[in-house]
Amino acid sequence: MLKVRDYCPPKFTKVEVDLYIPLTIEFGTWNVSEEPIIYWRTGDFKKSLIEIGVGKDLGDIRSITLTVCENVYKEDYEHSYLSDPERVVGLPIIHSNHENDEIYRDERGTLEVFLGGSTLYIKLSENEVVSYIQNEPIEFGIDHEDRVCGILIKEINESEKSILIEALDLQ
Repeated sequence: MLKVRDYCPPKFTKVEVDLYIPLTIEFGTWNVSEEPIIYWRTGDFKKSLIEIGVGKDLGDIRSITLTVCENVYKEDYEHSYLSDPERVVGLPIIHSNHENDEIYRDERGTLEVFLGGSTLYIKLSENEVVSYIQNEPIEFGIDHEDRVCGILIKEINESEKSILIEALDLQ
């Protein structure tokens, strides 16, 4: 899982939903020729896959791409996700070790998606969220081991919700 070592100031966020790639989020602007991106991927790699792009040197999260997910639920996860834990404003910086020139880091894991009234919650582990790092409209849930265990996307409008329902094959 992605271990957070710090956070940087918030960056401009671009959220796109699409029928073919259900969710793409980009943070700030970057030049891959100046700093390559390492892609951390999880899911079962057949029926579920999410890819999170991280700057190789700085470790800042650059992108999130939800490619496919079989475990999708049409229910609001917001009530338990937005309770009392500590919140800081910023964007997570991920701890990384670069022993080789790998571009992808694959790690089989949990991937569940909850589509609520105006939110989309991506659950990456069963661990309890103890704090949040907010880069509006995105919130990263952090567990007791400083690992990203969930991602909440707020301000999903009705049009985006309709596209997500179709793209994620929700009935």
